[in-house]
Amino acid sequence: MTTSASLSGGRAVVEQLMRTKLFRQLTEAQAASLWVECKQALQDSDLQETVDECEESRTGGLDTLPRGDVLDALARILTGTTWPLNMTPDAEMAVFIEKLGQSFKARDYVRAD
Repeated sequence: MTTSASLSGGRAVVEQLMRTKLFRQLTEAQAASLWVECKQALQDSDLQETVDECEESRTGGLDTLPRGDVLDALARILTGTTWPLNMTPDAEMAVFIEKLGQSFKARDYVRAD
């Protein structure tokens, strides 16, 4: 069961990561919808503890490990691949960025300035 408190915690995490890591400013509705997808992806990956931490977050902030789990889930949702590692070859990174751009356009996510 999803409560409004758990939705707002997860939504805050998604809003913050999309703004700080992907430079997109989502509406509350967009962030809430993306959180529902992200939560399902995390649960499908047996990461309920990460879901719980997201839902308990009041500021959108997470420790490193759960933040990485959420970024991977967001990347899979938006591009079909995991979040790239620091040592990802330039060609793979370019493909990832292209897929992100296509997904942002399809979802009407605006650039955060």
